[in-house]
Amino acid sequence: PTDAELSTLQPLLMCQCKSLIATPLINKDTVFGLVVAAGDNAFTAAQVASLDETAQGIGRVLVSSMTVESLDEATNQVEVLLDVARRLASELEVKSLIRTIMQVSRDLLSADRSTLFLVDKERNELWSS
Repeated sequence: PTDAELSTLQPLLMCQCKSLIATPLINKDTVFGLVVAAGDNAFTAAQVASLDETAQGIGRVLVSSMTVESLDEATNQVEVLLDVARRLASELEVKSLIRTIMQVSRDLLSADRSTLFLVDKERNELWSS
């Protein structure tokens, strides 16, 4: 774990508790999180089982939420690509088309600059816009 990750656990690990239990959040055999509970009394087997069940539910909800976010991101990317396709289809002049491609590239990547390199086969060199 990184220092930042450890620092988030430090208050819990330094508590004056008598009992500490943890259960992993797992998706497709990969641990992606940890649910930790601390208390002044020993945890019962039923409480441990309850935490495990709760963690499984939390894991499913988080994975589902992350999947929805991924779908939203993919939808946004498709919308950008459709916009690019429409803009490119409306351009007939090569220089204007290149400017459009470069502007879309900058916007898509939130970049300060972009350059398009094309191969000049006659001169056997790269040409940049």
